[in-house]
Amino acid sequence: FHETVFPGLKSKYIDTGKVKFIFREFPTPPEAIAVAEFQIARCAGKDKYFALLDTFFKEQEGIFQQAQSPTGAKPALLGIARQAGMSEEQFEACIADPKGQQAILDTAKAGMDKYKITGTPTLVIDETPMPGEQNPEAYNIDGLSKILDAKLAAKGAK
Repeated sequence: FHETVFPGLKSKYIDTGKVKFIFREFPTPPEAIAVAEFQIARCAGKDKYFALLDTFFKEQEGIFQQAQSPTGAKPALLGIARQAGMSEEQFEACIADPKGQQAILDTAKAGMDKYKITGTPTLVIDETPMPGEQNPEAYNIDGLSKILDAKLAAKGAK
């Protein structure tokens, strides 16, 4: 979704102001790595948040491979954090922050409770969850465009 659908969604709908996109953190296995990535992105600041998430998505396979080594994923995560301007001390404090960890887990739980989200990606359009297994058309840009265009037309938007 991040590589194939989101760029079209962003250029066609988000950047043009046709839709509001709200990203919610939903850690997937291995959850500890996902939580750490979200924490690093949060600690780096709002101006770097999505750029860091983009890097984490692109580097995901390498991070998971590194996680299997004796040093774990920490060196890979620290390397990305350093690229964002974080020192090792800032990185350590960030990923060790229990309040940050809990905030991310609370966000995911709220999505599970309110929308019955069980995996990612899951789109919620006009308060209606669209899980991929039930709405495969929503997870390619052509199908998503049809859904969004119909919703926008029903609301009288151009």
